[in-house]
Amino acid sequence: MSTAYRVVVGDRTLVKKVIVGTPLDTVVIGPYADIDNIIGVDTSAKADGAIFAYDSASGNWIASDNPFLEVDGKFYPSDSVHTNILIRRSGTQGEPIYLQQGELAYSFLSDTATDGFGNGGDRLYIATGENNDSGYSTNIDIIGGKYFTDLLNHQQGTLTKNSAILVDSDRKIDLLLADSASMAILRVTEEGIIQRVRTNRIQLPTGSTSLFLLDNQGNSLIEADSGDGVILYWNGTPQLRTDDGSINVLNNLDVSGITTLDSTTIDGNLLVTGDVVVQGETTNLSTTQLLIEDKQIVIGDNTPYNSPEFAHNAGIALGDSAFPIAFMRYKNDPISPVSRDSAYWEFYPGIKASRLEVPVLEFEVIDCGTYA
Repeated sequence: MSTAYRVVVGDRTLVKKVIVGTPLDTVVIGPYADIDNIIGVDTSAKADGAIFAYDSASGNWIASDNPFLEVDGKFYPSDSVHTNILIRRSGTQGEPIYLQQGELAYSFLSDTATDGFGNGGDRLYIATGENNDSGYSTNIDIIGGKYFTDLLNHQQGTLTKNSAILVDSDRKIDLLLADSASMAILRVTEEGIIQRVRTNRIQLPTGSTSLFLLDNQGNSLIEADSGDGVILYWNGTPQLRTDDGSINVLNNLDVSGITTLDSTTIDGNLLVTGDVVVQGETTNLSTTQLLIEDKQIVIGDNTPYNSPEFAHNAGIALGDSAFPIAFMRYKNDPISPVSRDSAYWEFYPGIKASRLEVPVLEFEVIDCGTYA
């Protein structure tokens, strides 16, 4: 013991201070320490990227590449201390160029475009493609963002400028405008106004039996009813009706030019301002009078070569064409290629008139008969 810490008084020695070594305030593990042999640490499952996590079942710290982690962000507004969870973000660029698969990114760059494209800001992105050789995803998808939620921030059932369409609880919208519309099926549930529509089919709702097409003054143009057929209007007056498979003209029918009809029923006057061509075997006129302004009736029009023999038996028959009760016919019977009978008119059963004037009566042979 150092003399500085003792005093000798007679045959006794008094000790002022006892020093046993030097206290340790720092422990340094040497370069040859082995972490695999530390008590309370289990490194048997260590792998690339593994971390230490405490296992309450074994009481050890275990190395694991698939640990169970819980990041608690706490409650708001009650908890003042919280954990921040941050993703990639930018206020100067829209779509990110590089992300790893599953990585999120949000651009809060303001995008005022209304065409659905714009600068790519106000959107949430996620990388979904496989990572390439550089470790970045080959595909980045848009999965949400303020740009889209702003389109939905309005009253349901109300058409709003530069916004999405949100129908109400009855699946209705108060107004729908379109420059043009092409529809496979158009169902009308109640009276409405349609400015322009292109559709292959208009279907009435269940329980409805009629459909009206009106002009901009509210006058009927077309009325369709499941019981009364279809009616066409002009200036508020019905003109044409289809019912029971037929077409009925409710007013005058004006035909300009040539019109071919397979079959029709006209309930009213028929005015034809052009030619009428009837192609068929029989033409029936059920009228009490036939008025013709022309001064002559031409029978056998377009007779080949204007030849008399082709006009043979042309005339007017009464009752029936094959077995008439009376007739007037033109006769010109060919006897041989070089000679013919004289042409004449044949009357049956004869001619009876209160007065008959014959300016010239010619006879080739007058046979007065014989007498005894």
